[in-house]
Amino acid sequence: MALFQKQGNEISKFLEDLTHLEINTIIKDGMLSTPPPSTLNEIVFAIFSLYKEKLILILTWQKYQNIAINNTTDSFKKLHNILSDLTQDFTQKNIRLDTKDYILFLRIVSFCDYLKSTKNLILFNDTPLYDLSVSELLNKSSEITAPIKDRVKLHRIYDLGVEHVVMQTRFSLDGDVVTRIEKDFAASPQNTIIEIHNKQINLSVNYWKSLIGLAKNLISELFNGSK
Repeated sequence: MALFQKQGNEISKFLEDLTHLEINTIIKDGMLSTPPPSTLNEIVFAIFSLYKEKLILILTWQKYQNIAINNTTDSFKKLHNILSDLTQDFTQKNIRLDTKDYILFLRIVSFCDYLKSTKNLILFNDTPLYDLSVSELLNKSSEITAPIKDRVKLHRIYDLGVEHVVMQTRFSLDGDVVTRIEKDFAASPQNTIIEIHNKQINLSVNYWKSLIGLAKNLISELFNGSK
C-alpha cells in the first residue's frame, strides 16, 4: 500500500509538470559553437558565473565600486544577501535601473529565492546548494542531487541565462494560452523571429502531446497492473 501511495505521489508530480508548457524566444549578442555543460555541477557553476558577471556590470553602470562577488569563495546565499542589500539601497536612494537590467536583476533574485526554498531538496555532499561555496562544484568526485523536476528547472534556467527574452508563450491544460511580447520588440517586430517562435510552438505542442500520451499509457498500465 505504501509503495502504491509513493507511486501515486510521483505520478501526481509528473502530471503537474505536464500541465504547463512554456516557449521562450531569446536574443543573444553572439553564440559560440561549444556544447552546453554536461553535468549539473557545471550548469549551476555557469549560472553563478553568468549572474555574477551581469550583476557586476549593472552595478558598475550605477557606480557601485565596493561590491565583490568571488567564484571561489562565495555562495548563492551571499549573492542573495547582496541582492537584498542592493534592493534596499535602490529604494532609499531612489535608484531606477534600466528596464532590461531590472528584469535581469529580478531574475537573479528569483533564482536565489528558489534555491533558498529548496534547501532540503538540492544538495551537494548533504550541503544545501544555497549555502555551498560554488568552487566546490568543480569537485568532480561529487555531484548535485536533486529531484527530476528541479534538475529540469536548473537546465531551463541555464538556457535562459541572462539573455533578452523577446517572446514567451505559455499553455495550460485548462485551455489558457498567454503570449507575452517584450515592449521594444513589439514596437518594431521582426517577422523572421515571429515565424521562428510560431514554429517552436508547433514543435513543442506536438512533443507535449506525445508526453501526455505516454503518461496516459504508463498510468493505465500501472493501475491495470495493481488490480
